Amino acid sequence: MAKRPRTLTAAFVRTISRPGVYGDGRGGQGLSLRVHRTATGRISKTWRQRVRIEGRLTSIGLGPYPEITLAEARRKARHRISAVFRWCVGRNHRADNPLDRAVVALPRASGNAARHYRALPHGEVAAALGARWDEIDLEAGVWTIPASKMKTGREFSVPLSTGVLGVLDRVQALSPDSSLAFPSRTSEVLPRNVPGRVLRRAGVASTVHGFRSSARSWMAKTGVPAEVAEACLAHVPRSPVVQAYQRSDLLERRAQVLQAWSDYIT
Repeated sequence: MAKRPRTLTAAFVRTISRPGVYGDGRGGQGLSLRVHRTATGRISKTWRQRVRIEGRLTSIGLGPYPEITLAEARRKARHRISAVFRWCVGRNHRADNPLDRAVVALPRASGNAARHYRALPHGEVAAALGARWDEIDLEAGVWTIPASKMKTGREFSVPLSTGVLGVLDRVQALSPDSSLAFPSRTSEVLPRNVPGRVLRRAGVASTVHGFRSSARSWMAKTGVPAEVAEACLAHVPRSPVVQAYQRSDLLERRAQVLQAWSDYIT
């Protein structure tokens, strides 16, 4: 078994397989790695952040490993603590945010040559396959997914990049009489396994869900604030304090990020 370090290291996180909760040491913003064995015997690793809200300790999920690396988990933990401090400043509970300088000082993307991920824009696959034209406002560039199609049970607005709008223009011309954006040959909703089959035929070594992971990794490495990146993935923060701070759905900021992502992959 790997020797447990005082603070987590990338090598330890990668190799540890013994179930347990491994903290990031003092100054780790409450960050820890939870390792557990699933019912099928597989080792699962997830990031958690332990914070105190109104006097009660609460664990907030930060995502799975390896989709979220140690560096990205630390960045998310700092951004989340910073969001809480900004909420406190807004409510006059304190005069400043002590993490502002620390967050700004976090490393951004390196100067190394960019590596393009073999992926497409993120999105709920099932919702995308069943997207209807009456949900899409091409003029405003927004797709409004009904609450009934979202895991969160909440309506979600997706800002559409110029790349996505170009795709929609082409598919609309292919099936002008269909109420579905991506109808099957029988004018019904495409089966969920179709995107995976298309990837395999194209020789793309990726999974559909991997698109989200690629986008999230790119956002972290290019310095997109954690709360904006999580909103792009339609993730709802569990903390009521952070939810109170994030009163908007950050539509304009998400639009900028997703347009930059579209430009990057195309």
